[in-house]
Amino acid sequence: MAKLFPNMLPQGSKGPAVNFLGFLLSGSHWEDPTKKIVLDGDYAPGGAIATAVKSFQSDSDLEPTGDLDEATRSELSSEFNVDLDLLTAEMFQGETIVPDDNQGTLALQQAK
Repeated sequence: MAKLFPNMLPQGSKGPAVNFLGFLLSGSHWEDPTKKIVLDGDYAPGGAIATAVKSFQSDSDLEPTGDLDEATRSELSSEFNVDLDLLTAEMFQGETIVPDDNQGTLALQQAK
């Protein structure tokens, strides 16, 4: 099984790992209210996810590069109590991240 998160996920990456990263950071205090995270699978340089990652890195005393490096991945795993190394791409096949209207949060939903 292919790991969802590679050792390094730089800005400019695309795909399900980017969506899961956005899912974690969306609605957090690291998200810039002027740059809302859109779960479109695009880790655009200087975009909303990169800005949130930089904010997270600064708060965690890491170099604020905006890239998801090993140290940042480890801190995110601790912060959100999820082992990102155990997630596989196969786990998210056919899944999409959608708003959960009842909770005001995001949830995984089986794609139709």
